[in-house]
Formats: sequence, C-alpha cells, structure tokens
Amino acid sequence: MNRPNNSEPGRQKAGLLTIPAELRDIIYAYTLAAGTDVHIHIGRQQPAFLRTSRQVRAETIELYYSDNTFCFTVHAYRGPEIRPFTKLLQRYSKYGRDNLSVELCSDLKCADCHGWLLLWNLMVWLQAYYADKLLVPGLRQDAVEEHTRGRTLARRTFSVVDNMRHLPWDEVVGVLDAFIDAIEHFEEEDCEAGEGYHEHLSDDEDDSSEEDGSADEDESADSSERDDSSGEDDSSD
Repeated sequence: MNRPNNSEPGRQKAGLLTIPAELRDIIYAYTLAAGTDVHIHIGRQQPAFLRTSRQVRAETIELYYSDNTFCFTVHAYRGPEIRPFTKLLQRYSKYGRDNLSVELCSDLKCADCHGWLLLWNLMVWLQAYYADKLLVPGLRQDAVEEHTRGRTLARRTFSVVDNMRHLPWDEVVGVLDAFIDAIEHFEEEDCEAGEGYHEHLSDDEDDSSEEDGSADEDESADSSERDDSSGEDDSSD
C-alpha cells in the first residue's frame, strides 16, 4: 500500500492560513473577542495570537481593537502610562477611544498607590490631558463613587481642565494648585481617620480576647471547685 507523500512538490501543509478566509474569521472572533472587559497592563498591549505571523496580524488586529472593550487601571495617578495603548486604538479601532475606560485603582491597601509623589503625578496627568485628551484620557465624572474625598476631588479636576481648556496652561495651573492643596488636606484627614478606625477595631479585638480569656479562666476555676467538692463527698462516704 502506497502512503501519501506529504513532501511532494506543490503539496501545501494544512494549517490556519490554508482554510477559507470565512472560516478564519469565525476562528478569529472566537479567539480574540473576549466578551468581557480586557484589562490593559503596561508593557503588554496585544495578545500573543496577534504576533503569530504578519498575515494573522493583518487579518485580526482591527477585529481585536474594535470588538473588545478595554479597561485601564491607573496606579498612583500615573495616567499618561496609557498613551501607547491609546495610539493603537486610534490607529486600529473602528470606534477610536470610545471602547476604553480609565479608572483609579480601588485597592486602598495597594502599596503602589501611596507616597508623596501622588499629587505630582496627578498634575503631570492633568497637563498631558490638557495637551491631548484623546491620547491621554482623564477620569469620567459620572463613574463610580470614590472611597475618599481626596480621590473624589481629584476626579473633578479633569472637568476643571475641560472648562478652562481655552486658557493658557499657566492660568489653568493656578486654579489646579488650589485643588491639589485641598486634595492633600483631605487625603491626610482621611488617612488619619482610617488609621484611627483600624486602631479602634484592633483595641476592640484585644478587649474581646481578654474577656474571652477571663471567661475561660472563670469556667476552669468553677470546674476545679466542683471536682474538689465531689472528691470530698466521695471520701466522706
């Protein structure tokens, strides 16, 4: 029995790029359309599938950036870090930047979101937003409620920039400085209130532990007394 010779001249190996384009489009849609928000991380803006080959990239890149919704989480007010990704959206997405949302990190224990550089980073973000709001998006005003007054006020600074966009940046900074001072004040108060709250919880837990310990000791003492009394009764008998 003669087996087929797959190495015959002109014989093409079976693979993704050998099937009809209509079937490839179906495979691409199942592979790249997530159905949920795609969370963007700095340094990785594209899935590995798009780097399979030049032809696959050419056939799928518009689908990936158009048929997904993307979410970028900002840490420590470093909003301009999204710039490389928005460039890709503007180039390949049918909707420009409309399928991208930007939010602040919601983890209040995140070590990356604390430090004295926070407000400096916020001012750098605001200036980049003032220069090109399409390339460096800001925070929406109708989004989720923030956990602290400082973060709530920081969100509102972007609407200040929008309302003053017709003015030179130097004049906008003068107004923003007052907001930055208020944000710093609120953040300090909220931080102190948070620490006091946690200390209060810790004290309550300690008190509760002491009460539980005292109760255990009382129960142990009562049990010992009962045992002693029972032993005396038995000896008298």
